Amino acid sequence: MITDEAKQGYLKKGGNSCPFCKSTLIDSGLVHLENDTFVAYVSCGDCEKVWKDIYGLVDVEEVSDEV
Repeated sequence: MITDEAKQGYLKKGGNSCPFCKSTLIDSGLVHLENDTFVAYVSCGDCEKVWKDIYGLVDVEEVSDEV
């Protein structure tokens, strides 16, 4: 089970390394909707742990017609 300390470290570093073994050999699947929440399953190539990143809405911007 992941500790609160490991979660906070993972989030603070932007999710760039495994929260369990600190390896940077991680691979994320596609972001998808799961029960009203956007998630992506992530796995570590070294320790073989799997977890899911949970995403939230942080901002909104208008897009011009010129895109």
